[in-house]
Amino acid sequence: MKCLVALNTVGETLVQEQVVLDHVQQALLEYDAEVRRDLDSLSFRVPFGERLARIVAFRHRARWWPFDYIASGTLRMIRDGAQSRIEAELQPSSLLATIAIAFAAFCLILPFDNAWIRTTIGVSVGSMVFGLVAALGRWQFTSWLRATGESASNALE
Repeated sequence: MKCLVALNTVGETLVQEQVVLDHVQQALLEYDAEVRRDLDSLSFRVPFGERLARIVAFRHRARWWPFDYIASGTLRMIRDGAQSRIEAELQPSSLLATIAIAFAAFCLILPFDNAWIRTTIGVSVGSMVFGLVAALGRWQFTSWLRATGESASNALE
């Protein structure tokens, strides 16, 4: 999944882009993500155990978790004229496939006599659920990234 987040930066300097990436990196580390930093990009991975613990655990605090459906990704700063953008290449979590398979398996017990009809309905429903949950994960992460990037841009002003 790919997504672009436009940032309103004060200028076009490389230093400001590095400050924004530093801010995003710090925010990722606060969510216990493993982060690897390059010059103009950073890669992150949320360990499976951390995601599983967040899903299973009772969320007693109102802290928002933007990695429900995202396992890893790469973020790059792209300069587009007077505006900087963060390009995110995201890898969906295996949880998406698990949800889709559960819905598909449920469709296999439908009361139709024909196995092809049950299989077709199961694959269709599983694919639709996978697409919807992937879109939700993309929206969730993009919203978090936009808020984090804008707070970093505002700190530069």
